[in-house]
Amino acid sequence: MENMKAYYYSDGKEKFGPFNLEELKKHKINEDTLVWYKGLEKWRFAKNIPELLTIIEQNKTAKSKAKVILESYEAKREDQPSKKSSSIQWKLLGVIALLLIFVVLFKFLGVDYSLPDETESANRFKSDSFYINKIEHLINAEDERNFKKVYTLFAKPMSQYWDLYYPDSLQLKKKYDYAWSLSSHSKNNADTIFKIKDQTYDLFTRFTYYSKKKKRFITNKSRIRFVFDKKGKIDKTYSINISNKDYDVLITN
Repeated sequence: MENMKAYYYSDGKEKFGPFNLEELKKHKINEDTLVWYKGLEKWRFAKNIPELLTIIEQNKTAKSKAKVILESYEAKREDQPSKKSSSIQWKLLGVIALLLIFVVLFKFLGVDYSLPDETESANRFKSDSFYINKIEHLINAEDERNFKKVYTLFAKPMSQYWDLYYPDSLQLKKKYDYAWSLSSHSKNNADTIFKIKDQTYDLFTRFTYYSKKKKRFITNKSRIRFVFDKKGKIDKTYSINISNKDYDVLITN
């Protein structure tokens, strides 16, 4: 049966995907590349995933071919004649050899030599207001109890939603539906949003709701962290423990 898994890989700084197995062959996957797909509890080295061994060997072969071409070119340069005409010929051969090396690398390693698209370039210069608006859109969608709107703001897959790690849409919907079933008339009253560092912000909000169990309105002061990915989607969100006293001090300073 055809492998229908959706793979993600990481270079240690960013994650890429999803890709099917054929698409993954176009990327520079080696033995120590971190890979994850739905069903794995945590990221694993590519060498420990059986179906990726062929891709690893393919990339090794590509590197070996490029090395052979380069060594052949260097050997020819050492033996080149001293005459001017011969020198020109060797230079031309050198250019051809280098072009062949690049062709081999592009073909077997899937090097992306195209210019970044406009969307990717624009994402590098997002302002604080962009991320703050995203957070405000999220809490408004949550107040409306509109999961469809909520889900459009999340990375696919997102790394963390509170106590869930790499949740899919069904897990997220189940989490929201359960929380919403316990209360009504919920409302986020955002006091402020602090920038912690690039693409990381903390929301200070007074969350008021009617508890169906306690049959009364309750207000909680919360500090919630949001971490965005390079596309401007929410990759992580979780609560930061804070006392009511510290909350009041932080939002008034």
